[in-house]
Amino acid sequence: MNAQDARVRAEISRIAANWFAAHRTRKLDDSERAEFLAWLKASPLHVEEYLGVAAIERTLAAACRESTRSAEDWVRHARSADHETVTSLDTHAAMVEPTQELGRASAEAPAAVAVHRGRRAALRWAVAASVTGLAVVLVRGQWHAAAPPIVTTVSTLRGEQRTLTLADGSTLRANTDTTATVRISPTERVVDLQRGEVSLEVAHDTRRPLHVRAGSTDAVAVGTAFDVYHHADSTAVTVMKGQVLVAVSRRDAVDPGAEPPREATPHSLRINPGQRVTVVGGVLPPLAEVVDLREATAWLEGKIVFERKPLGAVAEEFNRYNEIQFSIADPAVRAMTISGSFASTDPDSFAAFLESLDGVTVRRAGDRIVVSRARSSLPTGVRRS
Repeated sequence: MNAQDARVRAEISRIAANWFAAHRTRKLDDSERAEFLAWLKASPLHVEEYLGVAAIERTLAAACRESTRSAEDWVRHARSADHETVTSLDTHAAMVEPTQELGRASAEAPAAVAVHRGRRAALRWAVAASVTGLAVVLVRGQWHAAAPPIVTTVSTLRGEQRTLTLADGSTLRANTDTTATVRISPTERVVDLQRGEVSLEVAHDTRRPLHVRAGSTDAVAVGTAFDVYHHADSTAVTVMKGQVLVAVSRRDAVDPGAEPPREATPHSLRINPGQRVTVVGGVLPPLAEVVDLREATAWLEGKIVFERKPLGAVAEEFNRYNEIQFSIADPAVRAMTISGSFASTDPDSFAAFLESLDGVTVRRAGDRIVVSRARSSLPTGVRRS
């Protein structure tokens, strides 16, 4: 086992011990049980370490009650390398019975139930723990009861999309060129969106609203479907189902050196399905705007859909998904309004569509598609046939 594997194993052991302590000290609620089950099913090592901690706790408890051997003797014995099996601290102690969650996880991942009862490393860890007082903490059930957060990082490349089922049962879709960190714990659900776009189907949980944080923007939902796109200094929140509270931090929303505004700007806004709020520079608009959800959610089907949109804005959408980039320098061409529906990763089809338009010329130059004016007049409102 190399150093990296050892660090990973140690972290799994730590999380397993926290989960075991949580089970011992209180009854987990439904959401915590779901998180625990998701953690178990994530890897056979998780089940093995959890059962290992349970077995260690049982033998340590018996040792504290019955063993007459000194801690120093146990340490010397554990450090010896001339034995192939471990010596039980309590010959009458049995393996702890698996919980219902372990049974369910085992049914879905049979390979996960292999428990190494005679692992020398487990005993050595247990004895060292008893010497430092950890055994007493375990036996008395006074370990920190809060289960550790489940942290997941999702990252996509240009043109790539990913779908994740989160530990709380929510579904996250990550769009192209996106980086986000998800943290789920018994007390909170947070998605930190560093860049890009995510769409969420949020599992209902009034006790733990789900937060999507992007820059100064915090979108809060209980059980709903919404989209967050974080780009440069702006963040757009679009609601497909339910309601979302969009808030900005006062620290980021107000420039300390600026003159105080004559009218108070809102720091939170509740938006409904079919509405969008775009936070620019940490400032909320006074009202949400109405949007076409077919256009807003087209990326979930791998499409770009637009109705009477400026050509420049549509070209920038294609540039999000593709290595081949559209280049449009002429303001008149960029302002030309067009309508259509295209596969987001098919810039050639969009280029062919532009070539069919009067007043527009298309030229390829390496990894760029240059769009420029062909005549002095340009049509508007062009629709793809």
